[in-house]
Formats: sequence, C-alpha cells, structure tokens
Amino acid sequence: MKNNIFAQIHAHSRYSVNDMSGEGVMHRYVWPLERQIIKYLMLTPEKIAIESKKLGLSFVAITDHNTIPEIPENFEEFLIPGEEWGQKKGHANFINIKKVIEPEAGFFRKKQPRNPNSFKEAVKLAREQNSFITINHPFKRDAWLWDFETFKMADAIEIWNGPWNDENRKALELWQILLEQGIKILGVTGNDFHVKHLFNLDESLLVMEETKSKNEFLNKLRNGRYSLVKNKKTSYTILSDDLEYHIENYHENIEMRIISHKMTKVINKVEEEGKLNKNDFKYFVRVEIWEKSQPLCFSNPVFF
Repeated sequence: MKNNIFAQIHAHSRYSVNDMSGEGVMHRYVWPLERQIIKYLMLTPEKIAIESKKLGLSFVAITDHNTIPEIPENFEEFLIPGEEWGQKKGHANFINIKKVIEPEAGFFRKKQPRNPNSFKEAVKLAREQNSFITINHPFKRDAWLWDFETFKMADAIEIWNGPWNDENRKALELWQILLEQGIKILGVTGNDFHVKHLFNLDESLLVMEETKSKNEFLNKLRNGRYSLVKNKKTSYTILSDDLEYHIENYHENIEMRIISHKMTKVINKVEEEGKLNKNDFKYFVRVEIWEKSQPLCFSNPVFF
C-alpha cells in the first residue's frame, strides 16, 4: 500500500455557535438554552485535532459558521482554518482563510452582518485570500439557492455530506451535469462533524498520495489530485494523470463505474490495478467504486 494520507475538510468547532449562526436552534421557545448545550457539547479546535490525530488523519479543515476558528499554535500545520459561509441561500466552505467574510444575511432578525456579501462578492474576497471554495450539500434543508452561474465560481461541489442518502445522490447527479456542460468543477466530501457520537471525524474523507506539508496538501486540493472515500478501510483508488489506477483495500465484491461525457461503463469483475485508454473518453473521465448500493470511493476527473 502506498503512503497515502487522509483528511477531513468539513468539521465544526464550538466557535460555530455565534451571533451570525443559527447553530443549535431547533425549538421555538427553548432555543437559547439549546444553543448553550450545543456549544458545550461541541469540541474546541485543539480537541478536534487531538481526536483526529488518534484516528490517523493528516489534516483537518475546521469550517465554522460565518466565523474563523482560533487555531492553537501547536496545531497550525495540522489544522486548516476555514469558514462555512452563507445563511438563507445555502452554504459554501472557504478553506484556508484568515479574515472573516460576512454572509448575505443574519440568522436572527436583530443580528445582521455589518457588511453583507452576495456569493459573488464573497468569492472575490475569498480569492484574495487564496482560499479553496466549495459549494456545500446543495440539496439539504439549507439548499443552494444562488443561480446556476455560481457553480462556475467555485472550485468544488460537495457531493457526499455524511452518510450516503438521496440528497447526496442528487448532488452526484448535479456534479455530472456540470461536468458534461464543460464546467471543470471538482468533487469533495466531508462529514459535517459537529459533536462526538453523532458524527465521525474519520468518515467521508479525502485521500491523496503522501503529502508532507499543509501547503503541499492545499496545492493538491486545488489541482484535484485526491479521491473521496467513505473511510480509511474502504476500497479506493486515486486516478493518475495518465489514467492508471491501483485499488487499495481491494476485495472481490466491489463494482467499478467508469464515467465520462454522456457515458457510464460498469465493471463487476474489477482488476486490482489497470490503466484506462484515453481514446475511449471525451473531455474527462472519473471512476467510482461501489459495494452493492453504497459508494466507497469517487475519484476526481482527469480532464483532457
């Protein structure tokens, strides 16, 4: 097995409970108490780092709601500061960011941002900070309501948020539509971790070849040189630029789906390693690994 590394890029610390977020608001009359309980249950960035290291992760992005977490000095190379931006029209992650970008509106009527930003304005500010931008869980309750053109502004779309469900399936279908329209957008996953026992830091991960520094990790992230995996024990592959693949944690019960422009090829008897023929595909190619009805891995596309 190669010395691949795993990362979690959608996790929340207790800083997510703040004036610009509705974190913990579930019931009409007792929400102030709920928010305090949620804040108490959520972990500090330091505790997230300690838990993640125990689980064998190499990097974690903490993307708190409309704020930026305070990263302890001893974990600056391990934790990546981020912001989950947005309020009423959907959420986006700005990964590797140091200055807060205010959302388009506040959650509470009496607590509104001083400098509200549309998504287009927020992207401009995030680009100035060299941030990696993802549009998050577009079909959850807090669905993406900005116009279709906004997908062209992002680096990636979150197609796998937590356990696989119909919302994720719709996001996967949308990703394919975007790719077939010539939009070179990457896919990402994240656990959307909030509290222990209900969420798992070591589920819905990114995997990439050995990466020794945070800057190297961020560069590979921007270049799409990673795959999305269910967890570290999952069968997965990282499709190389020359279309070679090797399936880690291989077993015989998996299915490979090779997907390109207007084309899907399903392979039930999967070889542990191989090479795809570029001439068989148009514009791009990516691969998926499934077991029964559950996905195990999505590679990012290789574009031609």
